Amino acid sequence: MATEDARFFEHRGIDWISLGRVFIRTFLGRDLSQGGGSTLSQQLAKNLYPRKDHGWLSVPVNKIREMIIAHSRRYFGKAAKNLQTQEAALLVGMLKGNSLYHPVRNPKRALDRRNTVLNRMQNQGNLASRESARLKALPLGIHYTRENQNEGLATYFREHLRLQVDSILQDLRKPDGSRYNLYTDGLRIKTTLNSRLQRYAEEAMTKHMIVLQSAFDREWKGGKPWGSDAILDQAMRSSKRWQKGKEEGLSDKELEAMFRRKVNMQIFTWQGPARREWTPRDSLRYALSLLHTGLVSGDPVEGRIKAWVGGINQQFFQYDHVLARRQVGSTFKPLIYAAALEAGFMPCDYFDNQLVTYPDHQDWEPRNASNEYGGVYSMAGALSQSLNTISASLIMETGVEPVIDMARRCGLKGRIPEVPSIALGTGEASPMELLSLFGTIALDGIRPHWYWLEQIETASGEVLYTYTQEENQALFDRAMNPETAMILRSALEMAVDSGTARALRYTYGLTGPLAGKTGTTQDQADGWFAGFNPRLVTSVWVGAELPVVHFKYLAIGSGGRSAMPIFARMMQAAVKDESLRTLVKTPFAPIPEYVAASLDCPPYLPEAPVYVDDDPGLLEWLGLKDKAEPTAETAPNNHTPSEASERIRKRNERMLKNGSARKAGMISGTGCLNGTEGRWKWESGSGKEPACRRGRKGGNRKEKIEMGGRGLGVEDRKPRSMNKQTSASPGFTHRTVFSI
Repeated sequence: MATEDARFFEHRGIDWISLGRVFIRTFLGRDLSQGGGSTLSQQLAKNLYPRKDHGWLSVPVNKIREMIIAHSRRYFGKAAKNLQTQEAALLVGMLKGNSLYHPVRNPKRALDRRNTVLNRMQNQGNLASRESARLKALPLGIHYTRENQNEGLATYFREHLRLQVDSILQDLRKPDGSRYNLYTDGLRIKTTLNSRLQRYAEEAMTKHMIVLQSAFDREWKGGKPWGSDAILDQAMRSSKRWQKGKEEGLSDKELEAMFRRKVNMQIFTWQGPARREWTPRDSLRYALSLLHTGLVSGDPVEGRIKAWVGGINQQFFQYDHVLARRQVGSTFKPLIYAAALEAGFMPCDYFDNQLVTYPDHQDWEPRNASNEYGGVYSMAGALSQSLNTISASLIMETGVEPVIDMARRCGLKGRIPEVPSIALGTGEASPMELLSLFGTIALDGIRPHWYWLEQIETASGEVLYTYTQEENQALFDRAMNPETAMILRSALEMAVDSGTARALRYTYGLTGPLAGKTGTTQDQADGWFAGFNPRLVTSVWVGAELPVVHFKYLAIGSGGRSAMPIFARMMQAAVKDESLRTLVKTPFAPIPEYVAASLDCPPYLPEAPVYVDDDPGLLEWLGLKDKAEPTAETAPNNHTPSEASERIRKRNERMLKNGSARKAGMISGTGCLNGTEGRWKWESGSGKEPACRRGRKGGNRKEKIEMGGRGLGVEDRKPRSMNKQTSASPGFTHRTVFSI
């Protein structure tokens, strides 16, 4: 102010005294040495927006046109309000000429100019002499960042948005008949993105991917993650450099030689862009070893996209992974269970966790990730533990076509092979499509329709385009029955509380309403996680550019280790932000009693229960589907909650021993569920009650147990992941008395 605008506090952007001087001396006196009379506000704008020629009115017209433009983010990476005195002095000094006093190109000249400004501030009485001397001794401290479409917040989203807005503007005209220009017409574009959640998502991605890339590099140190050099050769021939050489008429031999000559190049690193003396072939090796990611979040109730992270760095990698399809692994499994439930299976039907070979399908032998087998699981227990054996068994029962049909209804549009192996996630989908699948579950079976562009206005406020939430919600479709979605949601809550996603609770400390599913494809090529509550659904993918590049070991490369931590870190930040309370803390609605009753069974049993008669299918039992031939023995279609609960009780009483199938006698006795260790204990035929140690919430319940089957031994351990149920998973409780 002391240097360029002494009356800064006495005007509102235009100094009429200076303009009068300009008018008298410059226009009337033709004295061009007297300066232009610009205020700070006008000088900042002048440097960004070149002046236009309006004849003899050019000076006054452009003086009024110029406005305040901040340079703080470009030169110091911070908002103007956070600038320190010496930083502000540098920017003010640059007003005399951006190029002349450019701190990167001309640092010595810029330093002298900054100190001149500090001296004038001291002379004007705005800065103490001691403070002035201290500030003049400081370096420039520049953190220069060029502002463009590759920098800043939500870069991948902005590029996708740019294409969409450009397409819309093609059909719009100004009053003079010309087309609108996205870059020069000062249009205001309103989107659904939440800047806070977007920032948390990007920060979470960056923090985790730095750690994950380091782990990946250590795992493959000295090795070739891409496997064969043929992959490297193929990548070389597909590169832009090779294609450009071909266009210039170079032979393959010349191009191969060129790829082995060192050149100075800029590469991406997590510490920032770096220069390297590498051969182009070296850069390909480096690029193939980099991990990438895609994340998208949305509010299923309103269909509004809230966060969009398309990759690790838009400047170097423009491919948007939010829209890219890859094999989805176990995140596909809810569709298997949805198809089974709607085909008539009951949530409390039990399935053997056995390793099975399917000769009719090329001796396909689906194995569990843990390579552990045994016991039987309810549908909820199997889904929460992501057991491949039971997913395969279910699709053999339902058939492939109903599963694919369910996938299409839930918004998956990618390639889904018509083979049973889709039960393990060999189908393809993008993070955006998985957002639709898990949004459908969160919305009780209604598939949301996502949108992100709300409105386009001119600089004067005229609305050119608008898209309302009401218009969008008219596109919501029912994809599955609400009861099916509620059952899936409860199972996925269980996955967070005690299943494959339990690290969200016990490692990351997330305590709010939450459900989710991990996913890992073959050889750990793709890691997935989809998590949701009633108002926020998020899907995350992590992997290399090529699927042949993968982690060596599941311990690091599983979806729970590669993708889920990004979601967890984002949510850790979001739950602390009161402005996001509705999105991250809205509780799930209580499940109706008749649905909760259908879920009331142990998720795991060491032996299979045996039924006297065939139970009706789920939809028939819930009264949602007419039976083909109703009989006097069958239950009525419409059940009240009390009738449903009574039916569950009677159903449990019909569980009998299966002597002929098991070839073993009755094991009877008493047992207790150890709430601390998660361990079922029984004493075979001892007639004594075991001494149950006290556990949480008043100790362990004593259980009356009658097991029909082979001798179980003195002790049978349940999976550790089954040892705890929390209030966030209301549908699943251990039955206190049951018979098998």
